[in-house]
Amino acid sequence: MTIKQFQNAQRQSQKKPWFNSACEAKRKEFFTAKKTYKSNQNDENRRKLKGASCEYKKQLKSEFNIYNRNFNQDLKCLKRNNSKEYWKMLTQSKKSSNAFDVSIDSLYDYFRNLNQSNESNFVPGDFSLIDCVVGDNDVINEPITDIEIEYCINNLKNNKSHGIDEILNEYINCTKLTMRYRYM
Repeated sequence: MTIKQFQNAQRQSQKKPWFNSACEAKRKEFFTAKKTYKSNQNDENRRKLKGASCEYKKQLKSEFNIYNRNFNQDLKCLKRNNSKEYWKMLTQSKKSSNAFDVSIDSLYDYFRNLNQSNESNFVPGDFSLIDCVVGDNDVINEPITDIEIEYCINNLKNNKSHGIDEILNEYINCTKLTMRYRYM
């Protein structure tokens, strides 16, 4: 193992939440035994290396199991008492790295182009497009007003998951004024 590989192994093990000082001590014993065996390969040093390796693996497994047990107990407790913290704890390792990387200009252009599309999303069935446009559906066919849009935005709930577009309600809420002036 080169120095670079050793340093990478150290960094990776330090990222683990269950890797504590006891694991660190067992790891040092293992690397000391490994170094001793490498310099003087005999049966006694091989036996010490095997023992140190087994002890290190046992310590890691034990700390990992303790961590998982505590994590699961915390989840059970939070699920009953504090659902917000429960979901935060569940999703802490799954955070998206590209959240909010979209500029307001590209978001505006995307929705402007989406609404200006000439393609018809009409699905043929028992009804016709003409019956929907001409008929008793005058309320449905009226243009959407700014007041209606603002009302819907104000009624969006925070801390809810995003849809297929991956736009959070908080983002829409925070940019409603910018989007409104941009649209006009």
